[in-house]
This record gives sequence, C-alpha cells and structure tokens, in this order.
Amino acid sequence: MSSNANPRVLLLEDDHLAAWTARRILEQMGCRVSESDCCHAAEEAWLANPFDLIIADYRLPDGLGIELITRMRAAGHNQPVICLTAESESISPETRASLQISAVVGKPIHLETLRTAVSQHAASSSATTAPAPENTSRRTIGHYHIFPCPPRLTAPDLQQIRQEAPADAWIALDLTSTEQIDENVLAALPSIAIEIQRAGARICLAGAGPGLAPRLQQGALSRQVDVLADVNDLDSLSRQPTSPCERAALMDSIVL
Repeated sequence: MSSNANPRVLLLEDDHLAAWTARRILEQMGCRVSESDCCHAAEEAWLANPFDLIIADYRLPDGLGIELITRMRAAGHNQPVICLTAESESISPETRASLQISAVVGKPIHLETLRTAVSQHAASSSATTAPAPENTSRRTIGHYHIFPCPPRLTAPDLQQIRQEAPADAWIALDLTSTEQIDENVLAALPSIAIEIQRAGARICLAGAGPGLAPRLQQGALSRQVDVLADVNDLDSLSRQPTSPCERAALMDSIVL
C-alpha cells in the first residue's frame, strides 16, 4: 500500500460508529491508528507525532475539521489529509486546493472509497512535517502524555514530571532507557496513582526491560499502576474503558 511500512494515521472522528468503521479498514490495511474525537485533542496529537496521513471529519464538537487543517498548514505540517463529511458541498474546490486536501470521502463511509483514498494518499506521504518539539514530554500516544525517563529514575525526576504534567493528564513514564528506579520512587508511585485516578486520569509504566519489570509487578505498585512492556501498546490501553489496575481495584472492593 505504501512506501512506509505500517503508516501512522491520525483519525479525527467524533461519531463512534464512523470511527469504528474507519479504524477497522485502516488496521486491515496495516496502518497504525491514533484516534481523537475533537479538534483540540487532534491538534495536540498532530503537533507531537510524525503522522503519515490525517483523516478528519468535517464537523466536530469544538469546531470544523478544515479550521484545524488551516492552523496546521500554517504551522508547516504538510501530511496528506482526507476529509470525511456528509456535507461535501461545504468543501469547495478552492478550499481543497488551498489546504492541500487530498480527498473528500462522503458519509456514511463507503468502505471501498475510503480504502482507495487511503491507498493513494498514504503512499504519497514521507511524513513531511515541522520538527517535533524538543520537549518530548509533549508527545502523546492515545490519551497518554509520554515522559521519557533517565537511566536512573529518582524522586526529583518524578517530582519534575508531576509538575510538568497537567492536573488531569494521563501520564506514561517511558522506561525504555531506564535501568534503575530508586526505592523511594517505587514507594511513592501507588499514592500518586490514586491521586491521578481521582482526577479521572491514569498512570502507566511502559517500556520496562526484563531487569525492571519483575520489580514493577509486585506489591501495592502492581495494584495501582499499569505496566506495559511496549510503549506503543498505550494506544490500545487508552481505548479501554477500564485499565487492568482499575479492574483489580473494583474486584478488591467487591471482595471486601
């Protein structure tokens, strides 16, 4: 389908059925899909990640998809864009040309039409985009804000992450490069997890190597903090209504 193996696609759609349909097609085609349901969340994801293709609905809860595209084009982000709309007449040929909209696909979504558009335009992408921000804490996967951790994770490091993260942010500590975690960090994480859960968010430890993983899956920590071997699995976890830790806490409350 594409010169890029498994192209990354940002799907901006607030209708659950349409999003499910589009995602099913994209994943069958080998795409790695990130979803957003409003312009604000999509803009944050687009700014922080090198997507190969953007698929955006026309009318969204907090604005129009073409308004988002206008802002991103002005910021230098030039990925191919496919618009989904039940109002195709609202996107004039002049608008398509000025915003470099590659294709307009009508709704309800016709499977083969979307498949053909993705095949044509994902292949033309070389992910030409503005440089990603140097502050890597802005990178997101799914709902999670990614915070790369140093080789040794200390209490001051954890405190700095808490200060940088918004109060209601879903936090993922990327432990890919981490070889050691101080005991006081492990002791503090369960209470931090409870605070974050009360704000309606989650915390996850992702990318831990075999030397760290057994320690992270023991005691109170394993009951409050989700642990993933692969950072890329955060997208799937963020789409689940409850995380493993939340389900474990629910079972504890039933047993008690």
